[in-house]
This record gives sequence, structure tokens and C-alpha cells, in this order.
Amino acid sequence: MEAAGLPQPVWDVSAVSSLDDLPDQLLGHIFALAGLKGLLPSALLVCKRWQAVLYATPALWRRLELEAPNIPAEAAARWAAWEAALDRLLRRVSGVVAAARLASRSRRDAHWVSNTLHQLQPATVTDVSILAYQLPPSVAALEPLRRLTQLSSLQLNCEGVRPAESDPLAGLARLLPALPLRRLQLDARGLPPGIVSALVQLSSLSELHLVSRAGRLPDLHHLTALAQLRQLHVEDRGGHHSIQPPQLPAPANFEQLEQYSFHSLLGKCLLLGGLMLEGIRFSCTSNGMGAGLPGAAQGTLNLTGARVLPPREQSGWQPWLPSAVPRSKQLHSFGLLACGFGLPGAASSLLGPQQWAQLRELCLQDCCGPTDMDGVVAELLAAAPQLTQLKLVLSGAGDPAHAIRLHTFPAAIFSHPSLTKAEVLSVFEEDWDSLHLPPLPDPRLEVLHVVGFRRLPPTLAAVTSLTELRLGSTRPFRLGKSGLAALQQLPRLAMLALPPLSGLHRLSAAAKAHWLCASGPEMSSQGNGKLSARLGGAALVVTGSGSTLLSKSLYGVRAPRMADGRPKLFRKPLANTTLMFFGMALLLPLMLRGSEIVFTALLAVVFLRRRLTRRHAGGPALVVMGIAVVGAAGLLAHPQVAPSDVSRRHAFAGMVITVLSEALHAAQIVVEDHYLSNLHLEPLTVVGVEGVLGVATMLGLVLPLAQHLPGADGKGLHEDTWDSLYMLRHSGQLRAVALSYVAVAGAFNLSGMMMTDSVGAVYRTMLESLRMLSVWVLDLVIWYTLDGEDHRFGEPWTVASWLQAAGFALLVAGTALYANAGLPHSSNSSADPVAAQAAAGSGSAA
Repeated sequence: MEAAGLPQPVWDVSAVSSLDDLPDQLLGHIFALAGLKGLLPSALLVCKRWQAVLYATPALWRRLELEAPNIPAEAAARWAAWEAALDRLLRRVSGVVAAARLASRSRRDAHWVSNTLHQLQPATVTDVSILAYQLPPSVAALEPLRRLTQLSSLQLNCEGVRPAESDPLAGLARLLPALPLRRLQLDARGLPPGIVSALVQLSSLSELHLVSRAGRLPDLHHLTALAQLRQLHVEDRGGHHSIQPPQLPAPANFEQLEQYSFHSLLGKCLLLGGLMLEGIRFSCTSNGMGAGLPGAAQGTLNLTGARVLPPREQSGWQPWLPSAVPRSKQLHSFGLLACGFGLPGAASSLLGPQQWAQLRELCLQDCCGPTDMDGVVAELLAAAPQLTQLKLVLSGAGDPAHAIRLHTFPAAIFSHPSLTKAEVLSVFEEDWDSLHLPPLPDPRLEVLHVVGFRRLPPTLAAVTSLTELRLGSTRPFRLGKSGLAALQQLPRLAMLALPPLSGLHRLSAAAKAHWLCASGPEMSSQGNGKLSARLGGAALVVTGSGSTLLSKSLYGVRAPRMADGRPKLFRKPLANTTLMFFGMALLLPLMLRGSEIVFTALLAVVFLRRRLTRRHAGGPALVVMGIAVVGAAGLLAHPQVAPSDVSRRHAFAGMVITVLSEALHAAQIVVEDHYLSNLHLEPLTVVGVEGVLGVATMLGLVLPLAQHLPGADGKGLHEDTWDSLYMLRHSGQLRAVALSYVAVAGAFNLSGMMMTDSVGAVYRTMLESLRMLSVWVLDLVIWYTLDGEDHRFGEPWTVASWLQAAGFALLVAGTALYANAGLPHSSNSSADPVAAQAAAGSGSAA
């Protein structure tokens, strides 16, 4: 492929073996395409040929950025050497520079700034930016700007200048009228009054940015003489409060204005006609052949902290807002943030009738006024027949004592002839649930987002046009049977987002098929809230740790055996299984237990159609690594768990069987998740059925089969069930431990089932893996505090314990990563958050 503008090669390509073989012009194009701007100082030192090629490549020097080095004042020789090098550079490249950015640091920088501006070519330079970090350049340093006849953009930033320094713009008024500027940006501690007189003489200026950082903002109403302006931005960032707020120019006097913004910080106010405000922003775009008038420009107007001056409150806002919109623009969107209505009276007090008739979008957020705004909102909706989007935010953030409140939900939203999207977000406890709607023969509303309902109003069933419904609540939310019935009567509903609730899991499969319901099967029990999920997780870890410790205790209890009455250890794995025990916590099987998490995640993706993000996959990966490290540390600390008489083939077979058992356990958890989320069974029901079936299987099949298998009792496949019953009968200690284990194991399975119902199968298996950490800590405590001299229980601290601690750190990190990634959801679900509800603290996700 030929590169644009490059000459055709006239040499033998086979002879090119390095960059040194390339012609200078082609090498320069390679440097320009490689983007060596930040590496130019280093590239110039490679060799003389590279230096010559770099200097001769115009594309590298069209935008020149220079910053004075931080050289101490006493190092005069170093400063002189830097200025000499700068002069040599400018003599080589000044003829091609189109934009220059100069950053000065001290008072002496005025000389090099002036010298640089003087050496730039007047016919090529169009853009100059000067940043003064400490001291402003003197007016004499800026005089060379006069000779730049093609200069169209100038930025002067003196924000770092201390207020005690001389005014950096004091002498700029004499210089500005001589510059052919189209764009000007001034950012300084203060704007002197004389600067306005100079600005109005710039007949070609189309974009103006003014920033004052010390509260010294002059009256700018004379800027209306710049009728050609397309963009005007004024910002007051200082903390100085003037007795008389500065007067802003009326945007209506700028016929070609496309964007303007006036903003003040720290609660300061600006004056626009009869309005006192903290900020105003207007922007417009060409409408083209869409809604409204073909070719007309549609404008968006947003006011912040606007209030009518006291002597004029009776006349409302109507006489003053027309001055905020250019005459040639059609107001399309109107927003009010923390504004005071004063005495609204009628909708026309905000805008004129013609502007209301053209309005498409309206937003009222944290405004102040009468406490009862029900009638005002209805009047605003009636005044804007073409309104398509409405947003009401009632959080009381502006002035809680006089905040707008809606005592009844505005039913006019549903009967509006053009409204298709409405958001009503409130943190106040109003009784909106008894929503009464008028007859809706032809509803138009498609998107509804409400924060404030405590239950879903049944009357929403009449809004059959709804395609998206988002509900949030700062209080407990209940869906209820009537709410379910209402949802099932919305034929076009494609998106449903609900807050934490009870009853969502009872939705029929047919109803779920119509919705992209982010609450989904895995969040079906979120009605108990975050607190229930946390308590369930804590119960899962505690009861799981208890069941593991009791299982160890069972294996360490001695009881008389049936054959001769001599005491022996109760090593009866099948008996423990009958008591709802699913395995002994040996070190090697614990190392392989991480496979259960992997199998659970894979099965949840395949069969439950869950979707795992990278963080969802990273969490289980860290957990598996942590379990592997813990298991390896256990083998190093207790080599006796792998006796020498076990062959490698038998050891490998044992590992395979362990992994297969964990896969079966993972399948069991995923099936339980299916029962809870899709078949809507209660956790207690699932645990009870599993227990009955498990006991029946053990008593009717497994134990009788093991009774007749060959081998020694407890050392192979054979297990004497009658001997187990005899030992339980004749040992009170064994009976106590066994009954305790039955209770704890039952509580463990119930809490695990509740966690599966609440947060899903994968998260449950990860929480179960945290039992290892709890058991390890308790083992250490028992060894050093509670155990006797024989140390039958517990575990000491060894060198390998440091490795175990590292493994547990990975375990906790993986669980936290998975938890913070959010719950995996159905492939049909959406992950968009309900932003306003999250801000209100309800924590729902769509």
C-alpha cells in the first residue's frame, strides 16, 4: 500500500537491511508516524543524521511545546546554556510552527517567552498558549504577539499567580484590539474592568472563555456588542463575595450564539436581568428534518440556584427568562436545579406560553418553593402539550425546610398526550401507593422510573404502553399478589428493575419470559435485604466450621465395641454420613475441594444460563489457588497423611475420586439453585426432602451393602452398622457429640440453602470454603488453650503455617473479589444500575 505524499522508491528493496539504509525523507515520515514528540530530545542525540532528519521533518514541529526548566536562580550558567539551545532550536524549526504552548515558571522567564514569540513566523502561527505557573509574563513579553498576523487563538493562563502580584492582565487591554483573534481564553486571579472595553473591539471573535479565581469579576453586560459570538463561557471560582453581584450579558442579544455558560462557586450569585443565579448553561444543536421546525436550532437551558429578586417576585420569571434564550433558538429542554419558585401562581410564570408549547424535556431537581407542589406539577404538564420527557427529583438537598414535596403521585403523567418517559424520584415518605388513574384509552408512556413506592400500585396495569419499568425505594418494598397481577397485564414490558423485595421468585416462567428482569432467579430472595444475606453467610461459615470440628471430635471419641467391650475410636465414616456428614476434613481432600467451586461455576453457566464476568471468574480462581496452597502447607506440616505404603496409582485414584465427588457436590448445589429459583421451592422444603432421601438411601442401601462387604471394620469398604449402634448406646459422650453434630449439620445445610436462594450457587461454595479459615483458627486456639497434654485435638503453629496463612489470604481475596463484582445474572438480564435509587441508598441494580 502506497503512503500518501511519499515518493515512489527508486532503490532495490532487497538492499535495505536497517534504518540507516532508508532515504532521509522516508525516515522522517517514519519518525512522524511513530509519534516521537515526547522523545524528540532523546532522538536528537542518537546521531547527526537523525538530528538532521528530525529537524527537517515539519510534521514534528507544527505544534511546539516548551516549558522552562526548574533551574535555581544562582545557576546562571545553566540557564544561559538552556536559552542558547532554545535559540538554536527556534532558528531551525520556527518556520513551520503553527501552534506554540509556552509554560513559564519565574519572573526571568519573560525574556525567553518574548524571544520565542519574536522568532515565530507571522504567516504560520495561528495558536498560542501561555501558562504562568508562578509569575505572569510582563506586558512587554507579550508585545511580539502583535506581529503574528495570522493568530486566531490565544490562551493566557495565570491561575497560579498569587493575589499579591501585579495584575497579569492590567496591560493586556492595549494589546488585544490589535490581534485578529477568533478564540480567546483568559484564566487569571481577576479580570480588570478595562478588559471588557478591549474585548468588545475584537470584531472577529467567535469564542470567549473568561475565568476569574479571586472573585473579581467585572460587569460583562457590555459584551453584547460582540453579536458574532458563538460560544461564551464565564466562570467565577473565587471566594470573594462582592456587595453587588456582577451583571451578565443577556444571551438573547447574541443572534449566532450556540453555547454559553455562567457559573459561580461557593454559593455566589450572578445577575441576569431580574434573576439572581449561581449558574446557567445553554447549548443548541441544529434540528435538521426531525421534530419541530425543519432546520430550526433546538436549545437546552439549565439554571442553578436561580431566584427572582424580591421587588419583582410578583411578576414571576416570565419577563426575565426570554433574555436567557437567543431569539433565533427554539427552547427544547428546560432544567432547574436548586431554584426558588417564589410565588409560582401559574405555569406561565416560568416560561412564556409559546416556549411551553415548544418544550420537549423538563427537569426539576431539588427546587424550593411551596410545600405542596401537586397542583404545580399538574399545571406544568398541562402547559407543555408536546413534552416527551419529564424528570422530578425530590431529595431536599437544596433547602430541606422549603423543599418541593409531592403528597400524591402526579397521575397526569399517565394521561399526557405526548409524554413517553417519566422519572419521579423522592426520598420523602409519601403515600403514593394508592395511585388513582383516570381512564387511559390511548396511553403513551413507555418508560417509568419511580423511587418512592412501597409497593407496586395495581392501577399500573392500565398503562399498557409501558416497555420499561424501574422501581426503587428507600423503605422496605413488597411486590404483593396485586402487583404481580399488574405486571402480568403489561404486554409490552421488556425491562423490569425492582428494589430488594419478597415475592419476585413467585413470578411464573411465562411472565419472566417477557421481561429482561435483572432481579432474576438468583436475586429472588433479596426481599429479606442485605442484612439477611449477611446473616445467612455468617451462619453458613459458623455452622460449617462447627460441623467440621464436631466431625473431628467424633473420630476422636472412644466407645466400647460390640465384640469384646473394649474401647475403640469411633471411625465410622458411613455412620457419619448417615448423620448428614459429607466428608472428613483431611488435608489432601481439602486441597482438592477447590474443584467444587470451578464445577459449580461451570454448571451454573451451562445449565442455569448465568453469565460470569472476568471478576466473577477471577474470584473462584483465587479461591482455588488459596485452597491449593493451604492443602500443600498441610501436607508439608503433616507428612503422615500420605503414608509410604500407598502407591502412586492408589494416590492418583484417590485424588480423581475426590475431584469427582466435588463435581457431584457442585451438581447438587446447582440443582438446588434450580429448585429454589425456577421451581420456587422454599429452602426448608429442599433441605427436608434431601434429608429424608439421604437417610432413606443410607439406611436402605448403603449401610446394608457395607455390612456385607469384606474387610476390617472402619479400615476399608466394610463397616459394621450394629457395632456403630452399640457404641452410640454405651457412650454418653459419643451420643452428645453425635446429636450436636446432627443439629449443627442441619443448621449448616439450611443456611447454605438460604444462601443459594439469596446469592446463588457459586457464591455459596466460595463461602463454604471459608470454613477452612475458621477451622484453622479454632484448631490453633484449641491446641494452645483448651487441649490436654495428649493433644488429640487442635493444630500447632509450624513453619508451614506461614504458607497456610498466605493461602487463606488468597481465599479471602478471591471471595471478596467475587462479592464486589456483583451477582452473576441471567443472560437475559441487564446490568444497568438505577442511578437515582443507588444515590438514595437502596442498592438495587437493574
